[in-house]
Amino acid sequence: MTGGAGFIGSHLVDELINLGHSVTIIDNLDPRVHPNRQKPKYLNTGAAFVQADIRDPDVLESAIRRASVIFHLAASTAVGQSAHQVDEYISNNIQATGLLWDRLVHAKHSVGKVILASSRAVYGEGLYHCRGCEKPFVAGPRSESDLKEGIWDVRCPACSNFADPLPAHEQVPPSPASIYAITKSAQEQISLCCARALKLPVVVLRFSNVYGDRQSMSNPYVGISSIFAANVIHHKPVEIYEDGLESRDFVYVKDVVQACLLALADPKADNQIFNVGGGRVVSIMDVARAIVKKLNGTIEPRIVSKYRVGDIRHLWLDISKIRNMLGYEPAYSFDRGIERLIDWVQTEKPSDYYPCEETCRKGG
Repeated sequence: MTGGAGFIGSHLVDELINLGHSVTIIDNLDPRVHPNRQKPKYLNTGAAFVQADIRDPDVLESAIRRASVIFHLAASTAVGQSAHQVDEYISNNIQATGLLWDRLVHAKHSVGKVILASSRAVYGEGLYHCRGCEKPFVAGPRSESDLKEGIWDVRCPACSNFADPLPAHEQVPPSPASIYAITKSAQEQISLCCARALKLPVVVLRFSNVYGDRQSMSNPYVGISSIFAANVIHHKPVEIYEDGLESRDFVYVKDVVQACLLALADPKADNQIFNVGGGRVVSIMDVARAIVKKLNGTIEPRIVSKYRVGDIRHLWLDISKIRNMLGYEPAYSFDRGIERLIDWVQTEKPSDYYPCEETCRKGG
């Protein structure tokens, strides 16, 4: 498993070992996620661990020779950061994935399946329904002129009327709106193309906004739930961009693990793309209020009406395909998942997760 020491990967490692699988982790222990490149205390000791960069072909080839299944989770993951570190994201995400498949082409191995962790980010603004034309369309980025005037909603490109968001299903064409999203879309295409040529099954899982315990509290580029929690713990205001009505689909990390295991076990998943979400739409303001309430915060979230060009207004995933084909069903409601996240936050030392506020706004 690449990236197995990370937030999602470590939970998946636990479940694989519980099921009796032998697991080898390759992870470079990026200091933005793992301070001082230290192995996290929660990392399962039952897994073999290799601290290495997956762009090292010898490391990859050695691991591939012993593997029967590859979970490819390693990636640079921050939307905001990707605009400032273009080469790093292309190298870590696209080139590393290309090298993985190159080794699968040339090395002797018995790999029977590859499971790729992708992202809802490939959809960009996703699918909308125009109030004027009364037709669905794939939205492009919102205009900066609208954003400057505090007009947050998406317009139809044909008639300029406002439009209402629809859940994004797997047939919606990708429309990536960030360097990070472009690299994830490229990972998908590389993997699907190579899998066809090699007749080696691949499963692409597009994760929605994943949250939960073990999410890094020292990395200023983590998801907004961790950033909000860090601010509340340190008596900092939770600042909400735009009007707080931006909506997302949050999925608890254990449900993501469930999807990974289904993709592993069920041959119906082979060569398919699946959305993996939590099945409920939640506004950013609702997330902030829930975290403030559960942490007994004294400062109410505040709307600052700022914006970032390229931010997504609304995006949630249609998960009917993975439900119908693989039997996936989210086991964690948003409230239950937030409770688990808060329990984790409260066990961490404040100095371990106090982020630079300005960096968070740029990267979160």
